[in-house]
Amino acid sequence: MRMLNLSLSTICRWGVCLWVITALPAAAVPPAYVGRLGNAEEPALRPYKWAWHGVKAFVFQTQDQLVRGNMEFPVLGTVKGFRGVRWGTVELLESTARGMVFAPLPERGTQAWKKLQPWNRTIEDELFLKNSCDLAFSWWFFPALKALDYVHVDNPETVDTKLKEAAQVRGERDKAYHERNQSRHPENTVSESSRRRAREEYVGYRLPQPSTKTVADVPVMRKRP
Repeated sequence: MRMLNLSLSTICRWGVCLWVITALPAAAVPPAYVGRLGNAEEPALRPYKWAWHGVKAFVFQTQDQLVRGNMEFPVLGTVKGFRGVRWGTVELLESTARGMVFAPLPERGTQAWKKLQPWNRTIEDELFLKNSCDLAFSWWFFPALKALDYVHVDNPETVDTKLKEAAQVRGERDKAYHERNQSRHPENTVSESSRRRAREEYVGYRLPQPSTKTVADVPVMRKRP
């Protein structure tokens, strides 16, 4: 029990130290953008946003390589998931490093976590680094992983075409679903102009309004006899 209390106190101290170390440099970093509601970016949150960016990249790269591997070579292509784990791990490490130096975040809506960052691109360009990293993450499945780079049922170009067509069909299906839902329940449809007007009215309601009272309307406090 004493060791548990000691470890908890140590964790709390290190947490406070880490917060101070990351908060002090953030005060000198200017905001990179202004949000839709007029609020400036908070640079102190960049380490957490970059960490979340790395987590999303790790999940996406692992899942994407599993899907692509099975489409290129059913069942055996599952070993490509090891490469996805390797890509995702490097993305997570690079995102964490960028967050520690408070680097600007990618633009919103670009889905940057789906793209490889410079560290991964450098590894892919160097044959020795690429094979070493694949060996470190796949071990006994390394020969099968390398064989799948040259032997496949569907080539990568065909897989890309199929995935794009599937995404297009999925988007059209979702659009048709929303249109059908809006036609059935028009009372639940809210336009962008309605949202903007409600937001402006809400902000105006929260602002202090000028008083319309006159001096004659203010009650006068009289002393008791």
